[in-house]
Amino acid sequence: MNVSNKKRTNRSQTAPSVAQNRGTTLTEVLDRLKTREQFAAELNICSKTMKKYLQKAAFKLPKGLIKVHDQERIRQIVLGIPINSKQF
Repeated sequence: MNVSNKKRTNRSQTAPSVAQNRGTTLTEVLDRLKTREQFAAELNICSKTMKKYLQKAAFKLPKGLIKVHDQERIRQIVLGIPINSKQF
């Protein structure tokens, strides 16, 4: 078996450098990430209802916090809002 001697890095250790390269702080990046419950509350629906909408649309949501691009896609599925439309 070939074992690599590469040092494993934790994602939390690499996140600040990625955020710093884009001119944002780690807290700003983490503020945009939401749990399923937080995001469902933002949409004024129950998290179980959101799960049913996503299952019906065959949208597989990865484990963990919901990323910004996934949030936009979920808004489109649940609320029927096109991604590029402006809400007034």
